[in-house]
Amino acid sequence: GYPYGKAIGEELPALVEGWFKTAPDWAISGLSMGGYGALRTAWAYPERFKSAVSHSGALIRFGYGIAEARKDEDHEWKRIFGLN
Repeated sequence: GYPYGKAIGEELPALVEGWFKTAPDWAISGLSMGGYGALRTAWAYPERFKSAVSHSGALIRFGYGIAEARKDEDHEWKRIFGLN
């Protein structure tokens, strides 16, 4: 799909900096899935974002009442968060 992380992490800040005088330190935040996106974008662009906030972020790894993650979920979370 559309590279939203690149759009938010690179393209939008470049546009804003071209239009306005800005401070060098940027922050990013989001609500629910946007909270997940904010954290992921901040991790992808640590030189850009000095602060990240996830409000009620969709970060729950385990289902309600499930003590262990399924193996396919484990693989997906490692892919999403860039874990080895």
